[in-house]
Amino acid sequence: AKLAAPVSKPVKVIADSAVFVCQGDTCTGTLTKPATVRGCKAIAKEAGVVVSYAKEDKALTADELAKCNASAQAKAAATTTIAAN
Repeated sequence: AKLAAPVSKPVKVIADSAVFVCQGDTCTGTLTKPATVRGCKAIAKEAGVVVSYAKEDKALTADELAKCNASAQAKAAATTTIAAN
């Protein structure tokens, strides 16, 4: 997965039955099945907005990425609300 912004520290995420390690703006893992919106959401929730998520030649579409990133946006909104309080 490629992130819109780099993570501040390494993050481990379980997505699509694989362990991903996110460093900088890239999350790498070994998928045994095609990339899914559900897996992308797991990464977005922990590491931030995902700009691409793929396994070999099967990448999520723009619509699928938008659904995926709803998780990252919800987390950012919650964090902003907590910080403001």
